Amino acid sequence: MACSPTATSLQRVHDGHPRTLPLPATYVIDRYGVIRWAFVGTDYTTRAEPADILGALDTMS
Repeated sequence: MACSPTATSLQRVHDGHPRTLPLPATYVIDRYGVIRWAFVGTDYTTRAEPADILGALDTMS
């Protein structure tokens, strides 16, 4: 069974684990270690918006 070009690329990038994909994540954690805001994306090219992160920080102060 031949691998698709995408699967071959993922194996190379992810050290031989073709089903492993990066998930971008950003967390705002308070001083007690409680997650107060989280962004977890399913598209590795998408990141949390800085304005959203700053807004989450503003609600904590």
